[in-house]
Amino acid sequence: MCQTLLDLITNRKKYQEWLANKIHQPKENPQGHPTSELQAYEEVCQTNEDSESNRKAWEQKKIEEQRQGREQELKDKKQQRLLEAQRKQQAARAWQSWIAEAPLKPKPVPLNKGLLSLKGTISDIYINPNPWREPFEELKCE
Repeated sequence: MCQTLLDLITNRKKYQEWLANKIHQPKENPQGHPTSELQAYEEVCQTNEDSESNRKAWEQKKIEEQRQGREQELKDKKQQRLLEAQRKQQAARAWQSWIAEAPLKPKPVPLNKGLLSLKGTISDIYINPNPWREPFEELKCE
């Protein structure tokens, strides 16, 4: 345990020394020449300007996309309303046509019984073969 703690402390000291040397070491560009502080500052400013212009271009692009999306949505809604109106007009025309033609169409014959089905009811009615007589007629005659 003591050995690992001691190793940890030495590693930390070595890291601190390396970091201090790295900070005081002059910066070099890819060609191997040290850059001056002024050049480093100009590079940072240039990247900031580039990032700012990129951000503004991105914002403009997003605003344009949103505007186009809204226009497309309005166009779709207008097309939907137009289709709905056409559908309603077609339904109204079909209804009027049906109403006009309905009385002219033949009526169905119930149970396909022909002329028998044209009477008031389709059931067979019992007809009494004996005519009706008043009950008191017999008494009066006698």
